[in-house]
Amino acid sequence: LGARGNRTQPSALHPPCTWCRTAGSIHLMFARVMWFNKPMTHVQHPLSGAWNLRGTSPDGLDRLELSASVPGHVHGDLIRHALLPDPFWRDNAERCQWVETWKWQYARAFKWDGARDQSWAELVFEGLDTYAEVRLNGDVIGQCANMHIPHRFDVSGRLRDGYNHVQVSFTPVAEAT
Repeated sequence: LGARGNRTQPSALHPPCTWCRTAGSIHLMFARVMWFNKPMTHVQHPLSGAWNLRGTSPDGLDRLELSASVPGHVHGDLIRHALLPDPFWRDNAERCQWVETWKWQYARAFKWDGARDQSWAELVFEGLDTYAEVRLNGDVIGQCANMHIPHRFDVSGRLRDGYNHVQVSFTPVAEAT
């Protein structure tokens, strides 16, 4: 909070979000595939928009599958689907603690034109909060442990002609530390 009790101004990469003050919030910020064409033209393919979200309880017995929005976060998607109350209303914060103990996975497919030169291509995330594993077409391409830096993964030669699948799996903080 700012000096007058107001929320601080969001950066261009991080939109206004009350969840940033909530321990255990799980964010997936802006994602995109970038590559250079000859002669060194920088091209981007944004991956924002509709994603699928899957949650698994600690014992593995309960599962949730729902639509999600990126950029976004698990709490916001659960509230949008009426599966979570507003954690800032009265004593609802304790009723929302279960979210922090579940494993969460965002996934989506995107189409890639195989005719594009991919001598250099990256999958870029502007923020993954916090412990995450990233897969492209089933292969692990990287792991993250810091929300406050962009994560860039070299996917040169790994993009398939047609549909590609990206998946980001978040590990609960208590399990990762």
